[in-house]
Amino acid sequence: MPAKNDLSAFKPKASDKSPMLAPATASKTPKSAPKAVAESRGRKAKPAGEKESETVAFKLTPANADKLKERAGLVPVGTFIKDVLRKNGYID
Repeated sequence: MPAKNDLSAFKPKASDKSPMLAPATASKTPKSAPKAVAESRGRKAKPAGEKESETVAFKLTPANADKLKERAGLVPVGTFIKDVLRKNGYID
């Protein structure tokens, strides 16, 4: 009897022609897919000027951070801060 963690019981036998043990077939999308097909998938990228790529970091006291999280509610804090800045005209 094999040991508890022995995987030899799962090795295919030479006489076993099970379809479960067949070699993997090619993926659905070939690696050499035409460029037009590859570019048409997914959402279109934003223009470089519209991407939000800049990071702003600042520190708060624990009390101020708690107040901010409370006011944000279920909205992520970063999204809440951006919304406040937009409403007050600091950013577009």
